[in-house]
Amino acid sequence: ASMASIANAAGPSLTIGAKNFSGAQIISQVWSQALQKKGYSITFKDQIGPTEVVYPALKSGQLDAYGDYQGTLLTYLGGTPSGTSQQVYKELTAKLAGTGIVASTPAPALDVNGFYVLAKTAKKYNIKTLSDLAKSAPKLTFGGPQECEVRPLCLGSTEQQLYGLKFKEVKKLDTGGPITASSLTSGDIDVGLLFTGSSEIPKGAVLVTDNKNLQPADAPVLLIRKDKATPALLSIVNGVSAKLTTAAYNTMSLQVQNQKLDPSAVAATFLKQNKLP
Repeated sequence: ASMASIANAAGPSLTIGAKNFSGAQIISQVWSQALQKKGYSITFKDQIGPTEVVYPALKSGQLDAYGDYQGTLLTYLGGTPSGTSQQVYKELTAKLAGTGIVASTPAPALDVNGFYVLAKTAKKYNIKTLSDLAKSAPKLTFGGPQECEVRPLCLGSTEQQLYGLKFKEVKKLDTGGPITASSLTSGDIDVGLLFTGSSEIPKGAVLVTDNKNLQPADAPVLLIRKDKATPALLSIVNGVSAKLTTAAYNTMSLQVQNQKLDPSAVAATFLKQNKLP
C-alpha cells in the first residue's frame, strides 16, 4: 500500500478495498485517490477477491468501502438485475436497506456483452439495434466465446426469447479477445461478441444497440458503510463517477490488462486528465 498514508492525517480515515481483476482495481483506485486528494486518510487493500469475499469484509467492518458492479452485487444479494441502470440501482438500494451499507450513484460505464459489426455492414443491412440485426442474422456469420450458444446473455435462452438471433453460422472463437476482434476486421465473421468495457474494440467496429435491455446494467458503484457515507464523501465520489464512461473504463482496463500498467498510476492519470476531484 504505497499510497496508503500519504494523505493529510487531519481528514477522516477510510480503509478501501478492491476486487481482484483490473477493471475493479481501477474503479476502487479512482475513488480512493479522489478522496485522498480531498484530505481523507486512505488505507488501500488491493486484489482482495471476488464479491463473495469482499462484501462480507465490508459488512464486518474490516473495510469501509470498495468498488463493485451493481448487477453483480444485486445477484449476489439474491436479486435479479434487469433493464436500465436506474432500475437495477433502485432494486439494489432496496436490498441494501437496513444492512448499514449504501451504494454511490452508478457510473455510466458498462462492461457487458456487446454485439459488434463493422460500420459498412451496419450500413449495408441497416443495422442499428439488435432487433434490426435479427432480421439480417440468417445472412450473417457470428463469432464469439466457445460457450456463447448456451449462455443466456450471449446467444442462449434469454437472448432467444428477446431477439431470436439465428445466424447463418456460429464460429467458436475466444472470450472477448483478439481472435474475435481480428476475425471481425478481416471479414471472417460479420458479427462479433466483445466486452464493451474490457475488450480491444477494433477500428471501424460499431456496437449494435441492445434495444430490449438483454444485458443487465452492471454499472460501477462504490459501496460504503453508512456511518462513513457523509454527504461530503458521496459528493466527491459521485462527481468522479460521472466521468467514468464506458470509453474511459475501456481505455484504463486495457492499459492494465495489455500494457501491464499499475492500476494506481492509471487511476491517477484519469483523475488528472479530468481535473478531478
